[in-house]
Amino acid sequence: MTKPLTTMYVSLQGFSSDGEKPVDLLAHFMRQSTKQRQMMFDQVTSSSRILCKSFLENRSQNRVPVPLHEKKRVVLTVAKEGDGDYIPATYACCERDDYIIIQAPTKENYRDYWRMVWRDGCKICVSLSEKLSASDSSLCYPYWPLKEGGKIEIENNRFVIECQKRIDCKGYVIYELGLISTDPSLESAVSRVSQQSTDEESDEKKSRSVTLMHFEKWPSDTWPDLDLLGPFVQALTKKEIQSIEKISMKYFHSRAPIVWVSMILMKDIERKECFDVEDLAKKCARARPGAFHKKVHYCALFALAFRLSALGGWTALENARTRIKEIQIAYEASLKK
Repeated sequence: MTKPLTTMYVSLQGFSSDGEKPVDLLAHFMRQSTKQRQMMFDQVTSSSRILCKSFLENRSQNRVPVPLHEKKRVVLTVAKEGDGDYIPATYACCERDDYIIIQAPTKENYRDYWRMVWRDGCKICVSLSEKLSASDSSLCYPYWPLKEGGKIEIENNRFVIECQKRIDCKGYVIYELGLISTDPSLESAVSRVSQQSTDEESDEKKSRSVTLMHFEKWPSDTWPDLDLLGPFVQALTKKEIQSIEKISMKYFHSRAPIVWVSMILMKDIERKECFDVEDLAKKCARARPGAFHKKVHYCALFALAFRLSALGGWTALENARTRIKEIQIAYEASLKK
C-alpha cells in the first residue's frame, strides 16, 4: 500500500458488531496506520477455496470468470425441452432481505433472466450498465423495452415485457414494466414466490409488475458522481421499503454489489441505526466472490457511505463532501504509483 492511500481505507476492527456513527468512524479512521488499512482491504478482497462445479462446467455462459458458490447459485426450473438450469447468478441474504446478484445479461441468456424473474417473483431489478447494445457482446444486452409503450416478446410470446411507464430522473431512469407469460408449463413449475390469496395468485398468472431502476451515469472503471449515485441509492431504498410487505427478490447486476451494500447502509441510516461498512463489504464479498476486486468500487463504497450519511441527516453535506474528496484524491494518487 502506498503512502497516499493513508486517507483512503477505513478500518472498523475492534468496533462493536452494531457499527459506529459516522463521526466515530472518521475519528477511528484517522488513527489507523497504513499497514492496518492494508490488512482490512486484504480481508475483504482475499480469495478463498469454494465449490463451484456448475460454474466450471458453464464458463462459456459467464460474461466474466467470477465463480459462483454451488450451494448459493440460482438453479433455473427446467419447464420444457431446451431449457437449461444454469444462469450466472447467486442468491444473497442480508438483514432478512433476499437478493440476487447477476452478471449483466447477454444476447444468449437474457431469456433465462426473465425465466428467473418470473419463477422467483422479482419486484425490483437494478442495472448500473452505462451502455446497452444488441450487437456488442462486451456491453449489456437491452433486455427490457426502453420506450414507454414498447414491448419485447420472447420465444413466441412465452414472455412479453411491456414498458408501461418511463420516469426520467437525474442520472437514472425508472421503468415500470408489465411481465406476462403465456407458457402453461411455467404454472406447474416450483416457485419461490410466497403463497398469497387465490385471487392474487390468479392475477399473478396473468400479469406481474416489475420495477427496473437503471443508473446510467457511471462509465466503467471511473470514479462515480456520488451526487447522482447517492440519491439513486436513496430512491431505490424507498422503492424497496414500499414493496416490503410483498416477499420478493431484488436483482442487481453490473457493478451493483456496491449499490446492494449501499442500500442496506441507507436503510440503517434512515432508521437512525449504526452501520459497519467493512462488515457489509465482507458479507457481500462472501456472497459474491470478486465483488470488490476493483479498487475503484471498494474506495467508492466508503465515499458513498459519507454521501448517504449526509442524505440521512447524520453528517453535514459540506463535511461529507470534504471526506469524499479526500478518498477520491487518495484513490487517484494510488493509480500513479
